[in-house]
Amino acid sequence: MNVKTSVQRFVFACCTTALIASSGNASVIYDNQQGVNGWNNDTNVATISGYTVNESLDNRVLVVVAMYEGNVLGNVTFDGTPMTKEIADAHNGAGAAIFYTVNPTGTGDITGTWGGNSRRQLRAFTLSGIDTTDPIQVKQKVVTSNVSPLEAISLTTTGPSYIVDATSMNNNADPFTIDGADRDVRVADGNNPGGWRFGFATLDSGAANTFDLGWTSYDDRGTSVALAFNVVQVPEPATILILAIGAAALLVLRWKRG
Repeated sequence: MNVKTSVQRFVFACCTTALIASSGNASVIYDNQQGVNGWNNDTNVATISGYTVNESLDNRVLVVVAMYEGNVLGNVTFDGTPMTKEIADAHNGAGAAIFYTVNPTGTGDITGTWGGNSRRQLRAFTLSGIDTTDPIQVKQKVVTSNVSPLEAISLTTTGPSYIVDATSMNNNADPFTIDGADRDVRVADGNNPGGWRFGFATLDSGAANTFDLGWTSYDDRGTSVALAFNVVQVPEPATILILAIGAAALLVLRWKRG
């Protein structure tokens, strides 16, 4: 093998190593939250009319969070197509659930249907930067009765993720805010008929860790659910790439002079 060939192979090896080592996480975008409330126990359907997906967002997931009191939630559909019910639970009338659809397109109604009349909320939003080939990393839920405060979810992630958690509880006392991990509160509604409170929050979690996902309130019954979406791993510029190219260039110069 001649010197020139050796240098070429060294340059290729350095650049390849640099690109592998510079892998990072895509920035998750939270887009277009819409919702509908139904505090009165007067129907079994809730509809977000004409939700439009931003198709310019890559690696997108349409997420719907449902919080309710009363009968069990059955399906949620987008433009007539059932969404994936990833996690759901209900206890003594308190229910929470998270649905999703990968790479949605177009405009359509988002409709949730319960087994009977219920107090209910639906919230829909789009996330960009999610691994749509393997979207769910981990999920967890907890139900409580006659416990104050409501038991928090302990969610252990295995890598970078985007967390969504939701709660439904019966309580008339203030405050009603998040507890534990410092999350973005997307909904924290209370003082409704019957003393029901519905809330959900999100967290761009970064590296693998254990997160306590709680809500500061006192209840006599409640349900909480949470899941972590996998985020896209993408190459990004890194110092090691510059150093590798610099070292290779120096060898080339020395070879030419020599």
